[in-house]
Amino acid sequence: MTAKAFTIGGIGAQPSLDDVVKIAHGGIVVALDAAGAERVKKASPPPKSFQPETFDAAATSTTDFPAQLLDVAQSRAVLATRLLTLMNGTSGTRVQVAEFLVSLLNGNILPALPAAATDEEVLSRLADACHGAGTTVVQPAVRDDASGGADVAAAAAAVAVGPALGDALAAAGIVPPGVSATERVVLSTGCSAAAGVAALAVQGGKKLLSLATATAALSCEALGVQTKSFEADVVEAQGYKSAVVVADELLGLLEGSKRVGTLKGDKGAAAEQLTPFTAAPQRLGALSEALAAAYGSVRSEVQSGALPPKGLTPLSAPSPLLSTSLLDLSRALLATARDSLARARTVTTGLGPAAGGADGVAAVLQQVAAAESDVAAAQRQMAAVGQAMLTDVDAMPGVQAALAASSAVEAAVGAVAVEAVAAVASLRALEGPPAVPAATATEETAVAAAAAAAGGKGGGDKKKDRKASAAGVVLGKGTALLRSYVEKA
Repeated sequence: MTAKAFTIGGIGAQPSLDDVVKIAHGGIVVALDAAGAERVKKASPPPKSFQPETFDAAATSTTDFPAQLLDVAQSRAVLATRLLTLMNGTSGTRVQVAEFLVSLLNGNILPALPAAATDEEVLSRLADACHGAGTTVVQPAVRDDASGGADVAAAAAAVAVGPALGDALAAAGIVPPGVSATERVVLSTGCSAAAGVAALAVQGGKKLLSLATATAALSCEALGVQTKSFEADVVEAQGYKSAVVVADELLGLLEGSKRVGTLKGDKGAAAEQLTPFTAAPQRLGALSEALAAAYGSVRSEVQSGALPPKGLTPLSAPSPLLSTSLLDLSRALLATARDSLARARTVTTGLGPAAGGADGVAAVLQQVAAAESDVAAAQRQMAAVGQAMLTDVDAMPGVQAALAASSAVEAAVGAVAVEAVAAVASLRALEGPPAVPAATATEETAVAAAAAAAGGKGGGDKKKDRKASAAGVVLGKGTALLRSYVEKA
């Protein structure tokens, strides 16, 4: 059964960041809305008046590409966002250009786009691709190495250079539409490249926030942290709305837990080591607000319409908010990552070699150190964006800021994963397996009583088993699910 196509350009359509993400990951087939295509066709010049720009395809060598390229998902996101803006606007660009972008997406023939600082550098390569110039990018295949294991280098690579774009188009029977000088201006202006890459980062960050909140709650249980700082009267007094929401979610995850609040004073952790635990609502609330701000900026670009230039002068200007909101998002993501690693370190070193075993502690700390290296690399990337904007107040390195946010998301995901492993390892070492749920314990009690009344030996065995189960720790409703997931992963 053929999957229903996702139509672009419908009258009154409001594309979302989720739509961009779905297209970027190749989960849906794309098609132009018939009425929207007709509207674009009417707004463009008559076919006989089309004058292709002077373009020397031979001057664009298939081996002339930057050292760093956008990966497959990012390239698809850029194509999707540029297509959305063309279909939403009245730029005068021919419908053949939009149809060409649709063919690229559905055929997964992706022009190599540079991981450059500005949108113009990226989108000008997309305009070149409309002439069939340049090369392609593909997802690298993971091959087994000589020892029979996976090729780690290939697995780590996010993108590989594919065949020449002209050859790939010819093999698929796709004819490049070419562009006029005016169409090149339209294709090369705006923030479609930054918005496409940023859409992936923002939506990934939203998922990360939920996971980071649940993992922070699990770490609080692993250490037995007091949760007074999560209560509404305490958090509301500080005036941060997002912190109130996060605190409420933390308490919901910890509902029913018998482990939180067991840490007395600063036993097992110095007061400053407890800050990443007790201040989790404020820290994660800051990430929530940064995500909301970045989401608004990116959505505005995704839902914008391309405008016709005046002569060869573009009318649309880059958004001054996009780069700054993405930079703030990167900072909040990296702060979240560092808090996760701080909690992981505290939970792990709080065990001590006798409780967790020296080898287990060393293994977790090694993972923490590796994750800290990734966070530091992402922080340097973020700092480069900030430095560029401070040096030139008119600079708008939107794509560079979006790539920094993407790196921050990846680093934060790794940090949260390490924290989850550390928390589960702590619970295993200190408390053993989770306790038997109350309903199950009641059933076992009834069975044991019946067996005892019958004079059988089963009652004694059940009682012994019940004592072993009671040695486990009772976690919160939400954190118990997270622990189960991590242990099965």
